[in-house]
Amino acid sequence: LVTFAISASAAEKKGLRVGAAKVKITPATPVPLSGFGGRNDPFKGVHDDLYARSIVFSDGVNKAATITCELVGLSNQVWDEVSSRIEKEIGIKKDFILLSCVHTHSGPTTNVYNDGNTPEVAAYMEELKSKLVAVVKEANGNLVDAKIGAGKGECLMNMSRRAQDGKGHVTLGLNPYAPCDHEVGVIRIDDKSDKHIALLVNWPCHAVVIGPRNYQVTSDWPAAAAKFVESGLGGNL
Repeated sequence: LVTFAISASAAEKKGLRVGAAKVKITPATPVPLSGFGGRNDPFKGVHDDLYARSIVFSDGVNKAATITCELVGLSNQVWDEVSSRIEKEIGIKKDFILLSCVHTHSGPTTNVYNDGNTPEVAAYMEELKSKLVAVVKEANGNLVDAKIGAGKGECLMNMSRRAQDGKGHVTLGLNPYAPCDHEVGVIRIDDKSDKHIALLVNWPCHAVVIGPRNYQVTSDWPAAAAKFVESGLGGNL
């Protein structure tokens, strides 16, 4: 279980404004999934939809944006194209844009591991890039006066995957005795009336619960965690 210890003295910065937005990024046309070798056929269904979420911060002078995608990863080329468009269309400098992925191993290929480019994948990537720009634009339009707090907790469900094979070698497996980072970092953002805006959570664990035989699109455990947190906070981000 995850336990949080949010600081009661959440820092409230004068002039801080924050906006958040969320967009569905599930491919409409089946494409291969990425994350496991030997799984080249297009996906066969959708277990749960994938989303991209953005938070935009403003101090009245500068703006910064985070974009988190329920995908395995994105290339430097995609980062450059998306951040350049955001800077041009929204005015947020590229140096102040953080683009990240939850690293689900059951999301569509994004060519980040040379999984092969097909017309369907190329079309999805163009749609994806436009959606990432659009979600930042929507978050930027949702800016309100806000306050922010940070805290940390511990979750013991992750484990080192560097295991001894009994023959003196290290192999892929489960090793409960090896060092592992269990810390959960949390940043919570509310408006001035204490209504929840967004929550940033950082915890290191591969999204591989469903496994390599799966052919359904899913964000894996990050989707379940996001739904749980959203329901608990009464939001939809």
